[in-house]
Amino acid sequence: MPDPVLLGPPPPSRPARIVSLVPSLTEALAALGLDDETVGLTRFCVHPDDWKARKAIVGGTKNVRVDRVLELRPDLVVANREENERAPVEALAAAGVSVWLSDIATVADTLDALRDLGRVTGREKEGERLAAEVAGAFDALDRPA
Repeated sequence: MPDPVLLGPPPPSRPARIVSLVPSLTEALAALGLDDETVGLTRFCVHPDDWKARKAIVGGTKNVRVDRVLELRPDLVVANREENERAPVEALAAAGVSVWLSDIATVADTLDALRDLGRVTGREKEGERLAAEVAGAFDALDRPA
């Protein structure tokens, strides 16, 4: 996998307003302890259970409402090359929003992305811990019963 890329300006070292356009990465943001910082998500981001009721909804993964994202004044948007359409991601970056764009195809890519998401959100230690937990869970699947 190519490393996740940042589009638009660099984010602050500890983003305070994050919008997630990817359900699985919304769960990762929660695992990194970024509840207060996550202000928006898609209608498909259903975990953690209570987030959808407490966060702004910015459309779906394929039909992101750029206007709604911009109204939230995010300093970081979390997106994925396969999950999200190119046009809204590029529009957000062109509007001056920092977009962290992942491209995940393998377990190793997942672990790298979790570490990098921790780094870009100022939660590097938590990202390393989460990647280790996920790696351990996958390792357990490979062991014979």
